[in-house]
Amino acid sequence: MAKNLVIVESPAKAKTINKFIGKDYVVKASVGHVRDLPKSELGVDEETFEPTYEVLEGKQKVVNELKAIVGPDAWVTFGDAIESEQIFEYLRGIDLLCCPSRTLEGGPTVALEAMAVGTPVIGTRQGALSEMIEDGANGRLVPPADWRALARALREVAANAAEIIPRWRAALPPMRSMDDVVDDYLRLYS
Repeated sequence: MAKNLVIVESPAKAKTINKFIGKDYVVKASVGHVRDLPKSELGVDEETFEPTYEVLEGKQKVVNELKAIVGPDAWVTFGDAIESEQIFEYLRGIDLLCCPSRTLEGGPTVALEAMAVGTPVIGTRQGALSEMIEDGANGRLVPPADWRALARALREVAANAAEIIPRWRAALPPMRSMDDVVDDYLRLYS
């Protein structure tokens, strides 16, 4: 059976993920970014605005190793960075956002953005995530820094995606505008 490739930037994260992701996966670290726009020219076609990337100095070996693992697999593509104006379109096109924060965050903004476009979130049970996500109803909450619980949650969703994802999407709260937030503050402080 072919193995699935997961690429992360950090070798430490690769080692941790490898512990729980399963034997059908290979986790490799790119050790930072492997490509960027060229330094010697604009790097963007002035008519089509298509970027031209080049492999960063010292990263060709990493790129070659990753391509060797993947081989001619048609399911694998090495994607470009997502431009800020494309974030909502991207988030709308994925099934689920995994947001395993280990520190207390106000939002996090990416979870708010995902939920605003109808994408459910698996996150940690702390801070604002625990106020936004109703565990099991419109997403999943796991304890912070508990990679085993996160792995169980991801396996559960992967095994029942056709049932869970649409149910979670349907239960997401309506998108809130800044006017809604202002109204909340006015009610709170009046």
